[in-house]
Amino acid sequence: SISTVTQSGDGNSATVNQNTQTQLLPNVSTIDQSGDTNIANVTQFDDEQTSSVTQTSNGNTAIVMQGESQVGTDLTFNNNSTIDQGTGDGNTANVTQTSFNGESDIDQQGAGNDASVTQTGRDNNSDIDQTGNDAIATVLQSGAFNESDIIQTDDSGGEATVTQSGNLNTSMITQTSVDSVAEVNQSGDRNTADLTQGRNAGNPFQTNSQQALIVQSGDDNRTTAEQSGSSGDLNVNQSGDRNEADVLQSGFDNSSGDNTGLVGIDQSGNDNDATVNQTGQLSEAFIVQAGSNNGATINQSVGNAPNPPGGPDPRVANASITQNGDSNTSTIDQFGGDGTTSARLMSATNVQNGDDNSSTISQTNSFVPAASSGNSATVTQDGDNGISTVSQDGVLNIATVSQTGDDNLSDVDQTGTGNSASLMQLGAGNISDIDQTGDNSIAIVRQADSNFSDIDQTGNNQQALVDQDGTGNSSTVTQSSGDGFGFVGAGTFTTELPAGITSQALVLQGGDDNTSTLGQSGASNFAVIDQGGNDNTSQVSQTGDTTFASVNQGGDENFSSLTQTGFGNNFTVGAGIVQSGDRNISNVTQSGTLTDFSFPRENTVDVDQFGDDN
Repeated sequence: SISTVTQSGDGNSATVNQNTQTQLLPNVSTIDQSGDTNIANVTQFDDEQTSSVTQTSNGNTAIVMQGESQVGTDLTFNNNSTIDQGTGDGNTANVTQTSFNGESDIDQQGAGNDASVTQTGRDNNSDIDQTGNDAIATVLQSGAFNESDIIQTDDSGGEATVTQSGNLNTSMITQTSVDSVAEVNQSGDRNTADLTQGRNAGNPFQTNSQQALIVQSGDDNRTTAEQSGSSGDLNVNQSGDRNEADVLQSGFDNSSGDNTGLVGIDQSGNDNDATVNQTGQLSEAFIVQAGSNNGATINQSVGNAPNPPGGPDPRVANASITQNGDSNTSTIDQFGGDGTTSARLMSATNVQNGDDNSSTISQTNSFVPAASSGNSATVTQDGDNGISTVSQDGVLNIATVSQTGDDNLSDVDQTGTGNSASLMQLGAGNISDIDQTGDNSIAIVRQADSNFSDIDQTGNNQQALVDQDGTGNSSTVTQSSGDGFGFVGAGTFTTELPAGITSQALVLQGGDDNTSTLGQSGASNFAVIDQGGNDNTSQVSQTGDTTFASVNQGGDENFSSLTQTGFGNNFTVGAGIVQSGDRNISNVTQSGTLTDFSFPRENTVDVDQFGDDN
């Protein structure tokens, strides 16, 4: 047993108690205190323990206990503890190692810091470096071959806690932010957690009040998180295996979870990958991965501009991804905006209960003058192998996509103000494309199996409904340079246009392998196409004003073509073409012009074919 104590200050106290059970493996303790009123207490039971304490400032306290006190045992040995409290005053260090091959290194150069290390497992390593002031670091390691590094500097005054009860885990915490709180809990094996809170060390404009909780109870998980903004919250829970989580928060008051226990990233499945990038302000992101082999990414760079006066600030952007199935990918991008064209108050949600689905949601406001955007997108994928894309640029746009069947493809593009798109793909193998570049338009699509629908709305106040109950149907609705309504499907309809809607298109396809093409480029258009049979083809084009067209084909292999290019055309107020037989052909063209609007129904055509081969 070897002990060396050197004290050159006033009022110092040093106590060393070494009880070596084996003469050939001595304990070694070295204490060097050159400040005033320092206290060092070292107790080393059993053999081959090494302790070094250096305290050159004033009022520091160091306590080290290594090994077990049971006489005759030789279960704990080869522990090493180093404590250096050099330039700051009032630091406290407490080290307890009752296992073997434990390494503990505490370096506190700031003032008022507190470090505590307890290692009861084997071959654990702990390194605490605190050069700031009033920081607290606590390390508890009961497993084997664990590594813990805590660095707190730049007047951080933060609190860091690491608990590792598993094996071969690695934890790295770096805190330069004022009053930050970090907690890492690893009970699984071979997990890695790397957490940084604050800006680069030495930055004169340091951040404050960040909080992070990382819990890894599975195996082979990795979390990398960096919070360089202020007032950020982060909670990561990895209970599955081989999951990866990456979080970057550089803005103000961004959150992925909160300090009351709400988890921001929850990975209970296996082999999942979650990424959150928050460079804006007051954004909120949640990722839940209960399945396996999923990938989820949320990017938020929206600022709180213009900042409304009075009251608490709302959440500027909200994004949520839930992946209960396997092998899904999901990406949400929320960006842009300034004090004139704000992108505030956007929300996006994606739920993937099926497998092998892909979802992309993009939200911004790049051109509409407004104090907030308020775009909303919701995508639910209950089937498998679905692909969904939603793009919103503007204000108060709403998109809702539901893919219940398998192998569906949907694309919703909204550019403007107040547009609404609703898509339901109940069957399998459907394709739907909705483009809205005007204002206050409505598009509704419902598809059974293997149907195709294309809606293009480039005017304002337009309405289109496509209902495809059959299989293999194709529908194209184009509404441009005016207000219009279009309807495709099987069901009831009214010729009275809703308030604020001046153009409508309805397509009802209840049979199979039907084709419908409908184009409206004027104002006050109304078109209805109802195909209840199979292999029917209908073409309607309306380029004038005050037009009405209705086509009802209940049989099979019918063909209908209608073109209205004048003004004041009225193509069958009740029903334009009704073909209930087989292999009928009908062609109607109206190109007249109405100049006296006291006669709003200038042209009228009614064609009824109920037989066969007409």
